[in-house]
Parts: sequence; structure tokens; C-alpha cells
Amino acid sequence: MAKVSQKLRSSALKAVLSNKFEEAVDLYRKILSKDPRDGQALNNLAIAYDSLGRYEEFFEAALRGLDVRPDDVDVINVLAVAEYKLGRHEASYKRLLDAVERFGMAYETAMNLCSVCGELNLHKEGLQYAVEAVRLQPTNPSAHNNLGSAFMSLGRAAEALHCFETTVMLEPNNSFAHTNIGVLLNKSAHHKSAIEHFQNALTLMPAIETLDTVRNRFFMGLSQLALGELEAGWANYEFGWKMPSGNGRNPKRTFQVPRWTGESLVGKSILVWREQGLGDEIFFFTAVRDLLSLGGNVIIECDPRIVPTLRRSYPTATVRQQQYYAIPPHKSFHNDFDFQIPVGSLFAHFRRSASDFQKSGPYFVVSPENSRVFDTRLGPRGHSLRVGVCWRSGDVSAVRNVHYSPISAWQNVFAVKGVQFVNLQYGDTTKEVLGAESEFGVSLNSWSDINRKDDIDELAALISQLDLVITVGTAVAQIAAAVGVPVWLMYVAQDWPQFGQQNYPVYPNVKMLRVPSGGSVAELLETSVPALLSELVQQRAVTPRNAGPDRIH
Repeated sequence: MAKVSQKLRSSALKAVLSNKFEEAVDLYRKILSKDPRDGQALNNLAIAYDSLGRYEEFFEAALRGLDVRPDDVDVINVLAVAEYKLGRHEASYKRLLDAVERFGMAYETAMNLCSVCGELNLHKEGLQYAVEAVRLQPTNPSAHNNLGSAFMSLGRAAEALHCFETTVMLEPNNSFAHTNIGVLLNKSAHHKSAIEHFQNALTLMPAIETLDTVRNRFFMGLSQLALGELEAGWANYEFGWKMPSGNGRNPKRTFQVPRWTGESLVGKSILVWREQGLGDEIFFFTAVRDLLSLGGNVIIECDPRIVPTLRRSYPTATVRQQQYYAIPPHKSFHNDFDFQIPVGSLFAHFRRSASDFQKSGPYFVVSPENSRVFDTRLGPRGHSLRVGVCWRSGDVSAVRNVHYSPISAWQNVFAVKGVQFVNLQYGDTTKEVLGAESEFGVSLNSWSDINRKDDIDELAALISQLDLVITVGTAVAQIAAAVGVPVWLMYVAQDWPQFGQQNYPVYPNVKMLRVPSGGSVAELLETSVPALLSELVQQRAVTPRNAGPDRIH
């Protein structure tokens, strides 16, 4: 084993401390070529790889370090962090719990357990670990920042803000706290202030790209979009692809062909592939009509539930179920295209100004046969309004619940006479619906032969025969908007899909009903929505209609 000079060690350490991580990697690799079991060099090499976002190499260096120092709790924590950043959250969690059993609770272990619990949706446990970290090091800014993140994951915004402000008090230049304050401000629709915090945080961060700068830029993009700053917003929205697997934009697919950046498509084929949730892809697929106008062969890969609807809606495109290999790097099954682009990125090409949204609007073409079946099932229209309702998402959590309501909050809406209500809520709603029907004396027309979650083509046909859909922000809202029926969308705060406007630019048939400041969806349902619905019923009584949905706004 060759001797390592002190000068080389000092140069390597200086490179790490100066944030010159590429240089540090080269120097520590030289050290390790002379002494492969230098534990400190392996640890610092792991830190350098981590800072560069090279997480597979981070993991390998950390694993080698553990082989050298198997009883070092700090080394165990470094390896757990590497597993966490690779999305191996269960393995990271188990490793940290083993460390607690062997060595007791250390500060770094508590901090890392809090982070991993967040990814595993163990938010209450995460809060307990965050509190323990503050107990162990009460004046450590990072501990208070971590505690704020734990409160934020539980939807406890006021307590989270207090923790982040404490962090800044202890360490004014803490970039993580400024980013987190920005995220809180983003979620409460204080977008200008959020952007200021994001920009401030970036000036405090290293010039290199890290997970922290990526998170900052992505959330800043959401606030920019919410203010109508479309060019900058779309640029930062792309950082969502660099977010950890459970956040940002997904799935993180790889291809043999380049991303489309606006090249001519004449004589070429382009794949447009789905991303994020069902509602997101339906929202973004509105821009496919713009892409089709460029003359190329368009291939759409989407959620299998909307394949029939998209084939009918975009008959000149090839529409198929999304297919890619489940194992990273998620390569495509098919390679029959010259370019590819995730569907959300189409907006960066075709929705760059407020006027561009004039080209947007409903685009779903529903099944005529299914529509006739549901029209018959609903019966003669007469003076009554056919109104679909949806009160929550299928994905509920402490953070998301503020956007939804229990069905019991709809009592005053269901009391409006002259309305034929139709249940559009997906998932198992039997208990909720039976309870509401019994308590409020209303029929919700919740037919058991309709699969509202998986048969979107049938659901869209049902919606097409309604006069109005009243909903919170779920996939149902996007389906109804795409079908073209009037939608009353209840929302808590100005969000990015409004692009700086009071209405919903992508769909002119959507009426936005905002919750009062500091209030809840239940408050809208108590007074505003019933009053608006009663007014609509009175209008219908004056001008009855026999067929086809109205354009009610």
C-alpha cells in the first residue's frame, strides 16, 4: 500500500470545503488508489458524489466506507442517506432503525429518520423523530428546519412557518429555510413573496445543481406560472424531472431519440407520453391539437383508461397505452418515433402567453351509444337540472384534505329543489352515499354498474348528459371540463393552472369558486353554492329544455 502525502489529503479536503466537488472526486480517487481502505477518504468521496447528484456513485462509496467502518454510526447514516436519495426508502428506514437499536438515538439518525418517514407517508412518526432531533440539539438551525418540514407534511402550516422562521433567526443565510418558506407561501397563494424567498435561497446555495436547487427551481416555477410568468415558469417546471421519484414529474422515462424542442415534424413521428396523475394528463393533452397542426405523425401514450376516448378525440393520431420497462432507467417498449416529449412540456411550446389559451378548450369526444344509454337512464329532463357531484379525491392526506369536503357538508346543496343529483365520486362511496341519502332525503343516482375510477370512457359519456358538474379539484373536474359541460370548480387558493387569471384559461366552461380566505370548501357548500344553484334552477323553470347540456356559467 503506497503512502498518501499530507499535501494530497489537504488539497482534497480543501476542494470539498470550497464546494469544488469535481476536483474533490479526482483527488480522493487518487488517495483511494493508494489506500483503498482509507475510511475518511471514502466518506469524503461519498459527500462529493452526493453534492454532485451522482447518487449511484454516492451509494457505492458509502457502501465501501461501511465495509471499512462497520460500527461507525456516522458512516451508517451516510449510507442510509444514499439509499434515501436513490428512492430506496424502505432499505434506508430499516438501516436507520438498526442503527438506533445498536447505538441509541443520535442527532443525525433522528434527522434522517424524519426525512425517510416523510417519503413512506409515516408523517406522525416523522414528527416524533424531528422533535427528538431538536431535543438533542436545540440550537441547531437544521433541526428546526427539519421540524418545520415535518409539520408541513401534516398540513400544520402555522407551526411549520414558526420553525422555518426560527431557523432563519438562528442562521439568517440558511437556504433550506428560505426555500421551505417559499414552498409554504406557494401553497397559500402568496406567489410574489414565495418567489422572493426562492430567489434569495438560490443566492445562498452553491452554484452547482443539487437536489435542493432543483426543488427550489421547481416550486419557483409553479409560483411563476401562477402569476402568469409563463416563459420563466415553464423553464423552471422542467426541473420537476430532476426531483426525487416520489415528487415532481413522473415517470422518469428514458429514450433512444431526442426530446422535441420545436424541430420540423414534416415526415417525422413524435411520441407524446403521459405524466403525473390522470387529471394532469387530461389537462395537458389539450395541447395535442396544436401539435397535430404541425403535420407530423403523432403517437400518444396515455393511461389505459382514456385510450378509447383519446382515439375518438384525436382520430388522426396513434393512441396506445403507455408502456415502458418498470426497472430504471424505464426504457420505452417502442422505438417507432423520431422525437419524444412528455405531455406537460407541450405547454412550454404552445401556451407561452395568455392569448395562446384561446386555442384551448374541451376536446373529449364521448361515445354516442353510451351517451344515449345514460340520457335514457336519467329520464325526461323537464324543468329539473342534472347535476353531477364530486366531493373528494381518492388520494387523501393531511395536506390534501383542505381542498376537499365530507359529503355531509353538501347538505344545503342537496336541499335545493328541482335538481337531479348524480354521484361522480370514484372509489368505494357506498357508505357515504347511503348515509347522505338517508340523512338528507336525497337520491344521488349512484349506479353500481358504473366503474367511475377505471371506465373513464363510460364516465365521460355519463357526464356529457349532465347540465352541470360541481366538484373539488380532482380528475373528475378535468374529465368534465374536457367533455365540455359547465363545471363549478371549488378551490382554496390561486394555483398555477390558472396562469395568473381569475378564470380557468384552459377550459372556458369552468367557473372558479374560491373558498373565502382562511375558510374551507364546506363554507362554500353552506351558502354560496346553494344560492347559485337555486338561481340556476329558477332560470331553468323559465326556459325548460328537452335535450342536450346547456352552457351554464
